[in-house]
Amino acid sequence: MATDSQQFSNNDSLVTAISIASGDTTNLAISGANFPLVEESVTGEYFFATFTNVAGSLIEIVKVTRTTGINSNWDITRAQEGTSALTWPIGSIIELRLTAGGLEKLQTDIDGVFDRILTDGTDVLVDGNGNVLSS
Repeated sequence: MATDSQQFSNNDSLVTAISIASGDTTNLAISGANFPLVEESVTGEYFFATFTNVAGSLIEIVKVTRTTGINSNWDITRAQEGTSALTWPIGSIIELRLTAGGLEKLQTDIDGVFDRILTDGTDVLVDGNGNVLSS
């Protein structure tokens, strides 16, 4: 499997055409044209999606680990980032949102790159992957 790689898209949302029980995790028939195509077990890619009711009073963050296309089946890991697995009726909203957990992972990744750069105490120029370009 490739290194884990969180995927993103801008302002993506949809209204569900199916109900989703609190225990559902695989082969969810969800149609989302702009959501990223991912298959974590093969590529390491995934994204986080937020389920919410129309009023916005209930939320659940899920990790989407597989999508199969525009009219796709999704595999998800429920109840991420301290949320609870809930039942979502037809007409619920799914959005790709920036989450605290996503930002914390980004900060950890950045800190790791800087830690590798600063451990020997020399000044170096690195690319976006932390590869040394010159010293």
